[in-house]
Amino acid sequence: MLFEEMAELQDAICKNYRGRNKVDAIIEEIVDVQMMLDEMKILFNKPGTYKRLEAEKMVKLKQQLAK
Repeated sequence: MLFEEMAELQDAICKNYRGRNKVDAIIEEIVDVQMMLDEMKILFNKPGTYKRLEAEKMVKLKQQLAK
């Protein structure tokens, strides 16, 4: 299901890029993908691992954006 939702998001983004106003469709597909990612977090997370890695990556991202 995750791959299907990601493909639908990609399709909506491509259509928007080609000039069709698909912002609402993109938002809807982002929500669907996020829900599937949340499910993956529940299924595959070891206690504390997700939050720790997310925090580390956010620090890196903030450093990159500050450059």
